[in-house]
Amino acid sequence: MSYPNTVVLPLAKSVSDHTPCKVQIGTHIPKATLFQFGNYWTLIPGFMDTVSKAWLSCSYPDGAINISTKLKALRAALKSWNGTKSNLRILINHYNIVIAFLDDFEEIRPLHVPERNFRIIIQSHLQKLLHCQHIYRKQRYTEKLVKWGDENTKKFPCKGHREVQI
Repeated sequence: MSYPNTVVLPLAKSVSDHTPCKVQIGTHIPKATLFQFGNYWTLIPGFMDTVSKAWLSCSYPDGAINISTKLKALRAALKSWNGTKSNLRILINHYNIVIAFLDDFEEIRPLHVPERNFRIIIQSHLQKLLHCQHIYRKQRYTEKLVKWGDENTKKFPCKGHREVQI
């Protein structure tokens, strides 16, 4: 029987007359593309426009078909919108680099008014991004805690304090 993506590689012979072989079997298991709503999306500009366009894009006279179609259209629109926006981690890193550059520049000479204003704007945007990252992490880690939370507490129950005699 032949498997796709199977490779058999002979290895170097040792003392015996047998030839060891290395077998590599590759498989392709498709990964499901699940949709997960990010709680911080509501804070990002363009979110409400995307939702309103997707929600108003279809209309059916039957109520159940109408709501089902609108939710599917909304899911597709939010997935494509999520793919077009920038990564939070990368944006935060870039903002930190700009602020560090302005701080280093300020050590050489005082910043001019437009430069100071630019740093204030960058710092306020950074605060918004850090808030979005906090909401994102809170959502993700809460899910993990619900899933894995009390796994070890059953193995190590707390038995209270014991008195020690000296």
